[in-house]
Parts: sequence; C-alpha cells; structure tokens
Amino acid sequence: MKLYSAPGTCGTAIHIVLNWIGKPFEVEHLDFRGMKSREYLKLNPAGVVPTLVDGDRPLSEGLAILLKLVDNNPDADIGPAVGEPGRNQLYRWLAFLSATLHPFYWPYFTPQRYHADADQHGAVKAAAEARVASAFTRCAPGQGRLRRRSTPHGPEPFRSANPTKKCAKAREFRPD
Repeated sequence: MKLYSAPGTCGTAIHIVLNWIGKPFEVEHLDFRGMKSREYLKLNPAGVVPTLVDGDRPLSEGLAILLKLVDNNPDADIGPAVGEPGRNQLYRWLAFLSATLHPFYWPYFTPQRYHADADQHGAVKAAAEARVASAFTRCAPGQGRLRRRSTPHGPEPFRSANPTKKCAKAREFRPD
C-alpha cells in the first residue's frame, strides 16, 4: 500500500491507522505542485491528499480510506465490523474527526489564508487551537484531562463505542 499525503492534512490520521495495522506501506509526501502533477492527477483527479493506493486501486477522501482500512483489517481491531455494536458510533466519530474537527486545523497550518498580516498569524493559530480544544470539550464534557494510552506500535487503537476514548485518541495528534 502507498499513502500520498502532506504534513498537516487528514492524511496524518490515515498514517496513524496504517501504523496500527502493522502491514508494510510507504508514504509519499506531496507539496502543492506534486498534488497537481499529471501523474498524481491520474490517481486523484481532485489534486488533493490523501490518496491510498492498494494494488492498482486508488482511493481518495480521508473518511472513505479510514472505513476501508477498518473493514479490510479486522485483525487490527481498529473498529467494530459492520453489524457489530458500536459501528454507528464509529461512523459518528470518524465523521466528527473528518468533517467537524479537521477544518478547525486549517487556520493553524495555513494562517496566511486567514490574515494577510504575518504579525497576526500567531493570533490566528491561537484561535484555531481554541476551536480544537472546544471541540474536544464538546465530545467529552466533564471528563477533565484525557490520558494517553499506548502500545508498542504507538497509540492504542480504539474499538469501544466510548466517545471519551475516541477523543483521547484524536487529542494525541494535535499540532505542536
């Protein structure tokens, strides 16, 4: 398998899950020019990352890739199988991470898109951090500080429908 990604994109979540799975894979980080190259556009006509190529089959869109990885790697125990208890919560939290939380990071990684004055970029990043923190508070209200759990291969994958655990997993990968 090969993951096409870029730092600060939702490809990071896929990279983490690929590590949890433990099967061989490679990562190619693309810059903007690479995403618009003729070769990459054959894999992903939208010209964005992430794209996962498994054999000769490219798949784009972070949420779709994550669901494919869960479904195709049941031994990795990343999430409940279709029909198992907790699968609806897996859908919910993956959608939360990709549709609600992920856009909150955009100002952090690209503050110049939100304010032309470079002196204001720190404030833009601080506002993004506040929005991320608020999102975590909403998904685990009253839980206090969320603890990190690890395995020898990195952070522990979650299978439980407990949203606090899911939020803890996502929180580990906040921008530094």
